[in-house]
Amino acid sequence: MLRAVAIVFALLCACQPPLEKRARFFGRVDFSDVKGPRMAWSATGFSAKVSGTSVRFEIVDLPKHPDPEGRTWPNRFQVMLDDRAPEQLIVPADGRLRWSASALAAGQHRLTVFKQSEAFVGVAQLVALEADKFLPPDPAPMRRIELVGDSLTTGYGNEGTSKDCHFSEATQNQWLAWPSLTARALAAEHHVVAWSGKGVARNYQDPKQPPPASLDPIDALTVPQIYGLTIPEDAASRWDFARWTPDAVIVGLGSNDISASDPGERAFVETYRGFIAKIREHNPMAQILCMIPPVEDAWPPNVHAWTRMRRYITAAARRLGDNNVHVIALPPEDPADGLGCDYHPTLARHAKVARAITETLQHVMSW
Repeated sequence: MLRAVAIVFALLCACQPPLEKRARFFGRVDFSDVKGPRMAWSATGFSAKVSGTSVRFEIVDLPKHPDPEGRTWPNRFQVMLDDRAPEQLIVPADGRLRWSASALAAGQHRLTVFKQSEAFVGVAQLVALEADKFLPPDPAPMRRIELVGDSLTTGYGNEGTSKDCHFSEATQNQWLAWPSLTARALAAEHHVVAWSGKGVARNYQDPKQPPPASLDPIDALTVPQIYGLTIPEDAASRWDFARWTPDAVIVGLGSNDISASDPGERAFVETYRGFIAKIREHNPMAQILCMIPPVEDAWPPNVHAWTRMRRYITAAARRLGDNNVHVIALPPEDPADGLGCDYHPTLARHAKVARAITETLQHVMSW
């Protein structure tokens, strides 16, 4: 009897395509591990089209690197099945997120799983995806946008209820952050390459606190130093830029460079210019939009952060001599939008930024 069951199971497994072929994956996903695809960046995930009455998946949170204060968080995913309301799921304490749907109406169904939490929360691995039958997945959108940035790009704290809350996976919603809102408004596929607290020439510094005595190597790296990676904590996971080429790249960096003091014009401008040149090298036909970060002239004191960042980023863009590199500014902040965790933008603010960026891309790209 046991032998018969084993034979049936083996035949069933043989009929299933390889795990990475059962769905369309989006974002920077690593396929080098035989155990299953690995995802770190926010807005990564997969979409599967199946036939039958059931579907299930299992995602594992891989070992984590604590932040400078020794904290770790579980990953958060949004799960969408057909026209059902999206489910917000957090990987439980045992590190394994198991989801299933059964007794479905016979016929086709679409399952999409979207990583809400950002790269510093950790790497997640899809280890199981099962259905009665897998159908060819829907094609990816033709338009492509890459979004490079920091906490504004990741949606840090956008579901927080006040400036006094701190980071948690429960308050980070990339689906409703401006990058994903913009992509959906333009019917575009998008990649998010962003990490809260990181900058161009240097990372976030709290002007009221001394820097940590020691850092995990990943914490010391800037965005330009991890830009070429599929899994930012794995130096061997080099991203293949030929695999996915964006039509437009939006760079939203600089807030953390100037968080405590002036980073210095020469250091910042040259590093920023070099980073944009690297992006251009990988994407020779893309329009590149350099966003002035949403900092204020009033903080830090006597730094005039917004005016300084506008001057620095404009100077860096001009030195490139590239007519397809643009400097853009965000709409003024509205106090009525409130503040999310640690003074970050709320969902209302993200929606306004998305509308502004959508209009800019429609103009620049003729979309």
